[in-house]
Amino acid sequence: PQWVSPPNPNHHVAVVFVHGLFGDTLQTWSPDPAGKVDFFSLLKQNPEVGDKIDLFAFGFTSNMFRSGSLDAREAANSLEESLQANKVWEYDNVVFVAHSLGGLVTLRYLITNPEHLERVPLVVLYASPMDGSDMASIADNVARNPALAQMHNSDANEFLATLNEDWADIPAVKRPIVRCAYETAATKGVMVVKRRSATRFCVGNLVAIGGSDHLTIVKPNGPTHLSLQMLVNALNTEVLGTDREPRLDTPNFTVNEAGEWLYTLHAGSALNTAKLINMGERELTYDIGPSSSSRLLVLPRPTPRKIPGKNQEEIQLILNLVGEPLQPEYTFVLKADPLGPKTVRVKLDNPEALALAQQRSFALISEGINAFIG
Repeated sequence: PQWVSPPNPNHHVAVVFVHGLFGDTLQTWSPDPAGKVDFFSLLKQNPEVGDKIDLFAFGFTSNMFRSGSLDAREAANSLEESLQANKVWEYDNVVFVAHSLGGLVTLRYLITNPEHLERVPLVVLYASPMDGSDMASIADNVARNPALAQMHNSDANEFLATLNEDWADIPAVKRPIVRCAYETAATKGVMVVKRRSATRFCVGNLVAIGGSDHLTIVKPNGPTHLSLQMLVNALNTEVLGTDREPRLDTPNFTVNEAGEWLYTLHAGSALNTAKLINMGERELTYDIGPSSSSRLLVLPRPTPRKIPGKNQEEIQLILNLVGEPLQPEYTFVLKADPLGPKTVRVKLDNPEALALAQQRSFALISEGINAFIG
C-alpha cells in the first residue's frame, strides 16, 4: 500500500484504489508494464479533477499458486490498518475505486467500519462480482486461493449472502453512492463477471465499457477511455463542487486585487462583527492568527474552533483603549480550511472619531473608579 500522489494538505478528497483477485497494487491499473501510462497518471492529469484529489493504492497478497493469500475479510482488515497508518482518514472525503474482488473487499470494509461512512460519498466498482462469478468454480480446480470461495454464485455463497444482507441493513441515507461499470468482452473466451452480478448495488447509469474484458476494464490507455471518464464524471457529480465539503462564506469581507480580505471597522459602532458561514455539510475548522498590532483584538479566543455544517459563527474586532497611536489600518490572519491562510486588512472608517470615543471612554472609566473608591 502506498500514496501514488504525495498527500497535499490543501486537498480534501483522497481516492483509494483496491485491486482484485491475483492483482497487484500498481500493475492492475496499468496497460503499460513500465507504468508510464496508468489509471493514476491519467486521473491526475485530468484538468477537471486532477488538482483536487490525492491517490492512494491499497494492495494485499493474492497469489494464484503460492501460499499467503488473503480472503476478502482479511484484506478488509488490512485495508483499515493501511488507511489509518497512512492518515487517509484525515481527508474530508474518501472515495473508493475497486476492481473485481476489490469491490467485495471495499463493501465488507465499509460494513465492518461504519464510523467511516460519513466521509465516504462515493464508491466506484469495475466488474465486481456482487452476485458471484462462474469463473470461481472453474478456477477452484487449478488454484488454491481462499478468496475464490467468496466469489462463487451468491445462491451457494455464505459470504456473498451475508454481504448482501449487511449492505442492505445500512440505512439508505448513510450508504455511499455506488457507481458501476461492467465488462463487455470475454477473457480467454469467458465472461468473468456478468452484467447482473457487476451492477447489483449500483445506482444511476450502469456503464458498459466497450471492448474491455475483465482485466483491461481498469487499464485505460488514454484520457478519453470510458473507464476514466466514468470516474471523473462520478467525482464531479457526487463529490467535488457539492455541499459535502466545508465551504466558507464571509459576507462582511470584500476582496481586493491582491486577494486579501477587507473589513471596515466603524467608529460609531460599539460592536464590530463579521460572520463566518459554513455552507457545506462537513464541519469547518478556522484559526485566527496574530494581529499586526496589540491595538487590534480579534475574538473568540482561543482558536482553532469548529463550525458545524450549515452553521455560522461571528468574530468580533475590537480596538484596545491603550497602546501606540491609532493607525488607519491593521491586519490579522484568518485560516479556514479548505482556503488556507488569508490576510484580512481592517480599515478604520474614521480614526479621529475613534480617538475621541476613546477619550470619552477614559473619562467615564476614571469617573467610575473615583466613584467606587469614594
